[in-house]
Amino acid sequence: MKKILLPVLIFCFTLSGSAQTNTVVETEAIKITINRFFEGMQKKDTALIQSTLSDALVLHTIQKNKEGITKIITEPVAEFLTSILNLPASITSIEERIQFEQILIDAELASVWTPYQFFINEKLNHCGVNSFQLVKINNFWKITHIIDTRRKNCN
Repeated sequence: MKKILLPVLIFCFTLSGSAQTNTVVETEAIKITINRFFEGMQKKDTALIQSTLSDALVLHTIQKNKEGITKIITEPVAEFLTSILNLPASITSIEERIQFEQILIDAELASVWTPYQFFINEKLNHCGVNSFQLVKINNFWKITHIIDTRRKNCN
């Protein structure tokens, strides 16, 4: 019995280590995709941004209107990309500083939670949280959904 048990345990530990290594690799690949997205925004490089996006991308923002009622706003992808290209001349830099708080992965699906601060011309403009959904397509992680909150009170 002991002769059979030892190889089985070694096999199980090998599989466990392999799964952990795979998760680390996937986690880093997901971070690269999201960081490229924000690098594209910062450089006003819509081709770089688009390289991170799936064809089925959905952009949502959660905001409260003047009456304090929560609304979900959908932004068409083309409008988002155009807004990056057409920033006013007075805006010389934009930067979204994120923290990777949580990354969950199951097969080809990933969910990522990133608190952020958004700076315009190096001045804090707003903050909130991004929630990304990514799908692994043809061995690359692509962003398929972004929903975020935006607050002016960033204390």
